[in-house]
Amino acid sequence: MTNQPPTPPVSSPLLHRFRGSRSNLAIVAGLCLAVSGAVTAIAVSSPGRNSETQTPVVIELAALEAQAEASTEPELFMREAQIRPGDTVPALMAELGINDAALRTYLINDPDASRIVRRLRPGMIIESATDREGALSWLSLRSPGSELATRIQRGSDTDFALEDYTLDVQTTEQFAQGSIQSSLFAATDAQGLPDALALSMADIFASQIDFNTDLRRDDRFTVVYESMEFRGEQLKSGRIKAVEFVNAGKRYTAFWFDEGNGRGAYFDANGQSLRKGFLRSPLEFTRISSGFSNNRKHPLFKDIRAHRGTDFAAPTGTRVRASSDGRVEFVGSQRGYGNFIVLKHDGGYTTAYGHLNGFAKGLRKGQAVSQGDVIGFVGATGWATGPHLHYEFRKNNVHQDPMRVDLPGRPPLTGGRLQAFKAQNASLIARLENASVQVAQKD
Repeated sequence: MTNQPPTPPVSSPLLHRFRGSRSNLAIVAGLCLAVSGAVTAIAVSSPGRNSETQTPVVIELAALEAQAEASTEPELFMREAQIRPGDTVPALMAELGINDAALRTYLINDPDASRIVRRLRPGMIIESATDREGALSWLSLRSPGSELATRIQRGSDTDFALEDYTLDVQTTEQFAQGSIQSSLFAATDAQGLPDALALSMADIFASQIDFNTDLRRDDRFTVVYESMEFRGEQLKSGRIKAVEFVNAGKRYTAFWFDEGNGRGAYFDANGQSLRKGFLRSPLEFTRISSGFSNNRKHPLFKDIRAHRGTDFAAPTGTRVRASSDGRVEFVGSQRGYGNFIVLKHDGGYTTAYGHLNGFAKGLRKGQAVSQGDVIGFVGATGWATGPHLHYEFRKNNVHQDPMRVDLPGRPPLTGGRLQAFKAQNASLIARLENASVQVAQKD
């Protein structure tokens, strides 16, 4: 019967990375945690550079001690460090308890290993396992929030192997609520949510809400989303599965419908598509510098000229997206528009994009584009006083106000697709309904 080790006095996610049988865990276990939170060591180790000396917790079990002494497998000491500005490789090795001349030779002489060393940056996380004398068993390196990591594995006394691998990431479902007091980003920050969720919400409701101008104090959101986690650390957020947004008292909902084979889209609880045939704006989260009007004083020539379009102020280089599926009718330079693109769409619609800094690589006349494809980049070419996108929306060659026109929609779900959608999202629809009722009762 195999003896089981005692429960460690201090829990640590690094225990899951222990290499070797459970029966050969160290009989002397301690935890040394640097004040900065950068160094964690399993088993007795010297404190980190910024820590105060701590007395290790010692567990003495005679039976395990005898077994450990009889074991031929080496005892491993595992540590973690996060690179800080000014750190050097020798300092990091000392902090990780590594005393290995063969490793130092490998890092200097092996081309692949030396490239890894040159890529070290503050914030990266290093984990290592060594024996009692500091000889390395393995070392891993990754950037915060990344699923990818690099491992150096010892093969023999002087041989090492380097490999890239993917972390064993777990996907969990998370629920969050927030209230708008100043901006959407401030509201998500207050709930500890990543910026990617704010951008996703804005994209999902882009045809219903202008997140640049329509947000009001006390607007609120409820969101159910996927979280990609590694040993309890959130690496990044995944897809939003369901979201409610209440804007100026009006409730909007969206639910992801996965149709398989990588296909899916967002619909409201009744199966109505959240995506219109056209994007309301080719840019996200931008400040509208000039609205639609038939008469506007031209910023360069100071006379009254028609301004049939909308100007979106944005930094030079901001990506410009095709607002709908279509084909490139014109790409090039055109008088006051500067670098200019015209797309032709079904139903007699055309869209135009002016003052661009440049075009997407390879963009040419006649090329098919899909809604959301990057076609160019914001600039200030032509008659422009600063970087912005001039956007025009035309129906049968008649200019329309792109911010006010009733955009053509996409067909709703019907028949079997509607039934499949409701079956797939029944619990999420009920969950958001209940959350909305609870918030209303508190108000």
